[in-house]
Amino acid sequence: MMSKLALAVLFQLLCLESKFEITVAFSPTVVVLGGAGKIGTAAATHLLRRVPEAEIILVGRRENGGKGATEEVLKSFPNGKVSYTNVETVWRRSTKLVDIINNADCVIHTA
Repeated sequence: MMSKLALAVLFQLLCLESKFEITVAFSPTVVVLGGAGKIGTAAATHLLRRVPEAEIILVGRRENGGKGATEEVLKSFPNGKVSYTNVETVWRRSTKLVDIINNADCVIHTA
């Protein structure tokens, strides 16, 4: 179960406009599943707008989708910490995605 603070931080990250500010005391690592798509890159851009110190890991199945997706987000935030990780289409046989998610503070599913 999420704590009230975790819910408040999540609310702050996802709201387009907020009447209150929450200072995040750490640099959260946010995984965006479906990160190579338009919704994934839009979510990553929005998150960096709200929390510029966040590390964004875009995750997708497209082998060549990462460069374009990363460039799209970095257009708005050239100093942002954004990376792309390709996961195999046979992800059930791999622990790569599980490891990425286990090391994240937040996971957003846009796939």
